[in-house]
Amino acid sequence: MKNKFHTSLLSLAALAMSIGSANAAAVIYEPFDYDAGNLGAVGGSTGLNGTWGANRAGVKSGDLSFAGLETTTGTNYGGKTSNRIAGGAGAGADSIGTAGLLADGATLWFSALVDTTTINASTGRAYVGIGTTYVDGFGRYGANGSGDEGIGFVLENKTLSTHAWYSNGGQSVASGTLLGTGTQLIVGRITWGALGETIDLYTPSGDLSSAGTAVATMTTTINLDQLGATLAADKFDTATFGGTGDSTDSYYAVDDMRYGASYLDVVPVPEPSTTLLGALGFLALLRRRR
Repeated sequence: MKNKFHTSLLSLAALAMSIGSANAAAVIYEPFDYDAGNLGAVGGSTGLNGTWGANRAGVKSGDLSFAGLETTTGTNYGGKTSNRIAGGAGAGADSIGTAGLLADGATLWFSALVDTTTINASTGRAYVGIGTTYVDGFGRYGANGSGDEGIGFVLENKTLSTHAWYSNGGQSVASGTLLGTGTQLIVGRITWGALGETIDLYTPSGDLSSAGTAVATMTTTINLDQLGATLAADKFDTATFGGTGDSTDSYYAVDDMRYGASYLDVVPVPEPSTTLLGALGFLALLRRRR
């Protein structure tokens, strides 16, 4: 009997440790927990340099959440803009290059919560990605043909697609899957290549233990110059989101943006629950009494 209780106690302890160690740390984490108003000139979140630069992007009250995902609970969430006007925002992301996540052969994961409730069925869009500058509401990373580049995802008409913008002003979009209405967890994986980049998109659900099957995949037709001349001069140094819409003055919303080296970096799950810890204590007490 003693051995059985001892085994049960060890099993629960191992489970608690495995859950606790399953969470890695994102290189960048932006929960947008700022006062409502213009997003520009605020910042300071994990891994970002300085403040956000914004073009008609603002913060409105109310957090987004997704079952099973660890988030920061605050009073605000960011990424809302008037869908009557295209807008976007970007913040310095040099920490991604410093972590070695832009080198050819490296893999960069990213995730974001996006509210599709008010994305217009015909013209509403939302973008999340990384590039040389921030994406505007029309999908460009910088002005058309300006030499700016970027890669990420676009959610248009509630259809999730991969998205890349090239320095010559061209772009590639590969349609993926139609999402439902409400808060969606979208995860991206970029594998940097010498001749082209591959981006996979996922919409994990359930216990969030894995990304699941990719719902959209694309290998860019043009090799993106994400590094520039040297690692110290990374060209893709801006984390970004943006969106646009129609004249209904509805909005898109983005929250809890993360960038990291692995799926678990960008999709953290909560630490062991008090229920599990309580069970450990109960077993220990019971074993002692017996």
